[in-house]
Amino acid sequence: MKRWPLKDTFFWESAPFFRLLLPLIVGVAFYGHINVPVNGILTIGLSTAGIYIATGLVKTRGVVIQCLYLLSLQLLFICAGWLLSYANDDTQQSAFFGKHLSEHKYFEAIVTETPAEKPRTYKVTVEIVGIVDSNGSQPASGKGLVYVYKNEDSFSLKRGDTVLLTDAWQPIKNAGNPYEFDYAQYAARNNIHYQQFIPIEKIKLIGRSGKINIIDRVHNACMVQLAKYLPDRKTLGLMQAMLIGDEVNLDNDTRQSYSETGIVHIIAISGSHITFFFVLISFCLGWIRNKKYHWLKYLLALPLIWFYVLMAGAAPSAVRAAVMFSLLAIGFALQKQPNSLNQLFATAFILLCIEPMWLYSIGFQLSFLAVLSLVLFYRHIYNWLPTSNKIVKAIWSAIAASLAAELLVAPLVVYYFHLFPLWFIVANLAAWLFMGMVLVAGILVIVCSAFPLLAKFLGSITILLVTWFNKLVVFFQTYNPRSFSFLNVSNYELLLIYFIITTFAVFLLKKQRVLQFISIAGLIALFVLLGFNWHKASQQKRIVVYNIGYKTYIELIEGKYHIPLTNDTLAQSQYNYCVKPAHIQWHAWKQKPRFQHSNYYKIGNASITIAESSPIDSAFTNVTYLVITHPYQRDELKAIQDAYHPQKLIISSNLSRRQTATWINACKQAEMPVHAVANGGAFILSAH
Repeated sequence: MKRWPLKDTFFWESAPFFRLLLPLIVGVAFYGHINVPVNGILTIGLSTAGIYIATGLVKTRGVVIQCLYLLSLQLLFICAGWLLSYANDDTQQSAFFGKHLSEHKYFEAIVTETPAEKPRTYKVTVEIVGIVDSNGSQPASGKGLVYVYKNEDSFSLKRGDTVLLTDAWQPIKNAGNPYEFDYAQYAARNNIHYQQFIPIEKIKLIGRSGKINIIDRVHNACMVQLAKYLPDRKTLGLMQAMLIGDEVNLDNDTRQSYSETGIVHIIAISGSHITFFFVLISFCLGWIRNKKYHWLKYLLALPLIWFYVLMAGAAPSAVRAAVMFSLLAIGFALQKQPNSLNQLFATAFILLCIEPMWLYSIGFQLSFLAVLSLVLFYRHIYNWLPTSNKIVKAIWSAIAASLAAELLVAPLVVYYFHLFPLWFIVANLAAWLFMGMVLVAGILVIVCSAFPLLAKFLGSITILLVTWFNKLVVFFQTYNPRSFSFLNVSNYELLLIYFIITTFAVFLLKKQRVLQFISIAGLIALFVLLGFNWHKASQQKRIVVYNIGYKTYIELIEGKYHIPLTNDTLAQSQYNYCVKPAHIQWHAWKQKPRFQHSNYYKIGNASITIAESSPIDSAFTNVTYLVITHPYQRDELKAIQDAYHPQKLIISSNLSRRQTATWINACKQAEMPVHAVANGGAFILSAH
C-alpha cells in the first residue's frame, strides 16, 4: 500500500496524540464553567462511546459516518476531561470535611508538608482524615491550611505528625484588591478550600510521624548534609531548591532576581535537571560502548530518574520531564524512531489524566510551551550559523535553544508576570554553565559528606560560585529597563500574539506569501489594540482605598501616574502583591508627588474625604464618601453625619477586626451605608 508522503501530512497526523489532547483540555476547561449534573455528562459520554464503537465497526464509511466517527471520539474525550476533573475535586466527595463543619467537632489531620516559617506564623499543610464529635469519629477527606501564630513556645510540628484541630475553619478569600493574584482560585485548584489561624495551644498532638519511607529518608539526609556544609543561607536555599526540589529556605529576593532575568526555570526541577542526571548516569555506564545496546542506558536510568523526581517532591515540571523521558526510553528499548512532538503531546495527555488541574499550573504551561518551542524552532534557528568549531557550536547551540524557547514562552511570561528580561540570551547562557557546575558541586558535597574536610572545602567552592553568580544576576536585573517590569497583555492580545507567531513561522517554513500578509495584518491589529489601551489609560481618573492588613493606603490614579494620598509606607512584598497589579493593569506605574495636602477630592460627580482623626473637624460638607481611618468613639457617627452628610462610609483596613466590627454595628444602627475594606475588598471610585 502506497504511504502518504510525510512532508504532505498535517501535523496531527504525524503527532496523533494531539487529537486526544485537545478535547481532553477542552473538557477540563469546561469543568467549573458549565453547571451540568455528573449523571448528564456520564449519559453523554456513554452515548458517545456507543456511537464511536458502532461507526468504528462499519467497514465502508461514507462522509457522514466518518464525521460521526471523528466527532464522537472528540466528544468522548471532552466528557473524559470533565469527569476526570470531577473525580479530582475533593468538594464533590461525600466525606469532604467542608460539608461537616460545626463548632462542636474536632478534626484529625496529618501534616503533609514540612511547615514553612512566615513572618508572624508557621504555615502547615494538613490532610484531614477524620471528624471527631460527641457521637464518635468518622472518616473524612480534604486538605487545609493551618497558620500557627508564633509565640514564646517552641514549634515542634513535623511532616507526618497526626494532630487534632478545633473547628476554626474559614473559607480562603482574596483581599479584594484590583487585579491581584487570585489566591483563592489557585488554592481551590489544588483542592485547598479552607484555612484557620490558631495558636499552638489549640493544636493537640496525638501521634508523631511513623516510619519514614526510603524516599523521604534520602530527601531528609540530603537536606541535612547541605545545611551542614553550606552555612550561607542564600546558597543553601538555592541549592536545596535546585538539587532536591525543596524551596523552604529559598530567599524571596533570589527568586525575584532570577524571575526578572528569565532564568527562574533553573530553580525548579525540570527537563534540564533530568537531562543532566541522565548524562551523569550515562557517564557512569560508559562501559556500554556498543551502540546496539545503548537502549540499556535508558532502561537502567529510568528507575533512578523516577526515584530522583519523587525524592525532589514530584513537581509538575519534574513529572512532565520524567514522563517524557520514560516515553523516550521505552521507544529506544523497542527500537522505535523517537517522535518528539507526539511524545510531548502524549506526556501532556498522561499528566492531565493524572492531575487535570495541572492545566492551570503556570509551571506546567511554561514547561510545555518551552519544550514545544524547542521541538518546532530549535533546529531551524541552529542552522542559521553552520560551524565546525566545537566551542562555537556549543555556545551557539545554547543561544539557539534560548531563542527557540523564548518564542512561545515570552508572551506567556509577559501575560502572567508582566516582565520581559532584556538580557535573557546572556543570562540563560550563563545559567546553563552555572547550573552544570553547581549541580555537580552539590552532588559532591552530599557524596563526600563522609569526609568532613573535603565536604567543607567543596561547600566553600559552592558558596563562592553561587555568590558570584547571584551578583551577575543582580547586574542583569539592575540594567533591565524598569518599564519592562510593568508590561501588560490582555487575553485577546495574548491570543493575537500567538496567532502572529504561528502564521509568520509557517510562512517562513512553507513560503506561503498569503501567511505573510495575514501575520502583518495581525501585527497591525495588535498595535491598534495597544494604542487604544494606552489612550484609555491616559484619560482615567480614580481613587483606590486598598485592603492591606493594618495599613491605610489610598491612591489617586490620574492618567498614567499614581499619587499616594496617605503617609503609610508599604513593604516591597505588600506593594508587589496588593498594589503593583493595579499599576500594571492601569498603566500607572509612574509616581507623581502629592499635589495638594487637602483630604478632599472630586472624582466625576462624586466627592471623597479622608477623616484621619477624631474628633471631627471638617471644612467640607455634603461629601459622597467618607474614609474612616481611626477607631470609633462614642456618639461619633452623629457628629460625622452633621459635619459631612456622607452617603456612605468607607472603613480603612488599618483597623483591627474588633474596631471594624464596632464601626459596622454603629452604621447599621444609624442605617448608614458602609463598606469595610477588610471585609469587602478595596474600594474604587472611578470618574467613568
